[in-house]
Amino acid sequence: MNKEEKFEQYQTFCADIFVTAIEGGIDYWVDTVTEYQWDCMPEYVQAKISWAHYPDDGDSYYESKLVTWEVINDGIKKLLEDVDPTTIFGWKEYLLKAVVTNDAGMLDANDADSIFQHGLFDRAMFG
Repeated sequence: MNKEEKFEQYQTFCADIFVTAIEGGIDYWVDTVTEYQWDCMPEYVQAKISWAHYPDDGDSYYESKLVTWEVINDGIKKLLEDVDPTTIFGWKEYLLKAVVTNDAGMLDANDADSIFQHGLFDRAMFG
């Protein structure tokens, strides 16, 4: 398998996790999902999401952002770089195994939510 094929396979892996997050993992903190597009081509997977912010020092407000499969890529990178494996009870190794085998089926909606939040916010903000 050449580099391009490996990238396409990884892109599909990320898109599968993205769909899991949108369709079930993030629904407890995201208020609306619009412009949701799923296509057989991972580069076209996207959704516009809106969520509420409740800052300690002011009024709440909503934020919206168009997100793509790349938020999953960013989240995976962040988790594999920054998470202390002694505090996550093997989750880092589990995620790495899913990435190496391109098996998004190893990850559930909670995993997809965590990856999504780390990709979007650089940390888990909800849940």
